[in-house]
Amino acid sequence: MIKTQKQYEISKKKINALNVQIHRILKHPQKIPLRKEILITSLEISRNEIEEEILGYEIPAHRKPWNNG
Repeated sequence: MIKTQKQYEISKKKINALNVQIHRILKHPQKIPLRKEILITSLEISRNEIEEEILGYEIPAHRKPWNNG
């Protein structure tokens, strides 16, 4: 769970790094297809978990006091 702005910024950087790694694996011509799939799936799961944490941090920060939903 992200609780501070610093953790938020680090998480955003991790997302960018994961996206770069995914892109590199997809473009690598010599990787075995099954290995590519396993690596990409693992990276995507990590990325999705971090994105959920980022959303959890962003949404309350934008909520107005009169909008409790």
